[in-house]
Amino acid sequence: MRIRLFCGWVLAGVALTGEGCRQADVPAPPDPAQAARASKASARSPSTETAADSILDADDLKRLAAAQQSKVVLLDFWATWCEPCVEGLPELARLRKRHSEADLFILPVSFDDTDVWERQAIPVLRRAGWAGPQVIIRDRRARDALVTWLARRWRGELPAQFIIGRDGTVLVERLAINSSSMPSLEAQVESAVRGGS
Repeated sequence: MRIRLFCGWVLAGVALTGEGCRQADVPAPPDPAQAARASKASARSPSTETAADSILDADDLKRLAAAQQSKVVLLDFWATWCEPCVEGLPELARLRKRHSEADLFILPVSFDDTDVWERQAIPVLRRAGWAGPQVIIRDRRARDALVTWLARRWRGELPAQFIIGRDGTVLVERLAINSSSMPSLEAQVESAVRGGS
C-alpha cells in the first residue's frame, strides 16, 4: 500500500508553510474480524490494555472527553508519519508528570492506520516517555467527524492540539499553521488549568 504524505515543514530551514502534515491516501477498511473487535471496543469505555480496545470513532472520543468532568482536556492529534508530531510527544509526557490527573487529562490521538498501531505507534509513544492512555481513530470518516466537531480552522492536518475547558468548550486550537506564533503549549495548559483561556 502506498501512502502519499504532504508535509509543510521544510527541513532545510525548518520553515512552516502552513499546511502541516496530511495523509492523502486513506487505508482500506479493516478486515471483518478487526472490525468486530473495534465494534466491541466502541461499545465500552476505551482502555489501553490492547490496541483493539483503543480504536475509536468520533462519538467515542467525544464521550471520552466529556467523561473527564471538571478536568481540562488536551487532545493531541498525531501520527508516526508526521515528524513534527513525533517530536512533540515528549512534551506531552512532561506535562502529564507536572499536572495532577484531577486537573488535566492528556490524550494522544493517533491518525495512523489501525493495522500498524501496536507495531509502530505504541513503541513511538513509549520511546517519547508516554505512559498514559492513548487511542487511535478508526478511519477517514471518523477523522472527518472530528474535524467537524473541533475545528475553527482545522482541516485535518497534523500536528493539531486542542485544549478543552472544564465546561467542554474548545479553548485553544493549536495547529501547525499557528503554533509558532502562539504561547507555548505549557503556558496555554497552565492558563486553562487555572481557569483562564
